Amino acid sequence: MVNEQTRNCFEYFITQYGEKTLEQIRQDFQRYIAQTHQEPALGQILDLWQRYLDYRERLGNCSRRNWIRTVRNITAAFLLA
Repeated sequence: MVNEQTRNCFEYFITQYGEKTLEQIRQDFQRYIAQTHQEPALGQILDLWQRYLDYRERLGNCSRRNWIRTVRNITAAFLLA
């Protein structure tokens, strides 16, 4: 079940960026999730994690002028995917 706890878990791992590379963070997250979840939830969480990373990357690449429109589009795509 996706909830605030899921988002907090994602954010916990993302906050390590700078201390670790994105690839190290991905590996750490995958190890953690593999220890705490089984299929089909495991695959669903890993898919959501990748979409969340994509969302954060696209959000970071927004131009200031198009920021509001871009955030709405990305958020809608993330929630509906």
